[in-house]
Amino acid sequence: MSSRQHLIVEMELVHTLSKLTPEERKVEVRRQMYVELKAVEMERRQRAALETLAKSERDGEESLQKVNMETDRRKGKTAEPVEAREASVATGKTAEVRETLQSMQKDRLSVEHWVGKYQQNHEKKREKRRLKAEAQHEEYIASKSHGPQQSVLDELLD
Repeated sequence: MSSRQHLIVEMELVHTLSKLTPEERKVEVRRQMYVELKAVEMERRQRAALETLAKSERDGEESLQKVNMETDRRKGKTAEPVEAREASVATGKTAEVRETLQSMQKDRLSVEHWVGKYQQNHEKKREKRRLKAEAQHEEYIASKSHGPQQSVLDELLD
């Protein structure tokens, strides 16, 4: 994200938070912090999975080379079946890591889904509160614009 976009997002957040009550602001800040921590954790997990994948591939290649050299030394032949077997083991590890990455991506999408739901619900509540406040304000203005009530006038004239 560019610094300009980041600044715009931060300004929108501040503008949004300034409209909230202190309790709502505290809840919103906590929710935002949770979302950011979850994103950081997902990135950390993906990095760890990628590092594990790279390490397993390196280990697979190293063990493959050792097995090849040992087999060549003992039999004086090329070890193609061993290479194929080692390649399938490395592929199995790669598939496991890919599965893990895919499940983490699904988790991340799930988190984003629920954060979106939370934001939608929050926006609905804010809109409902705004409409209620407008209605109350209109009632107040209407009651003030009509002057004193008829019963008060009757009492004054008696």
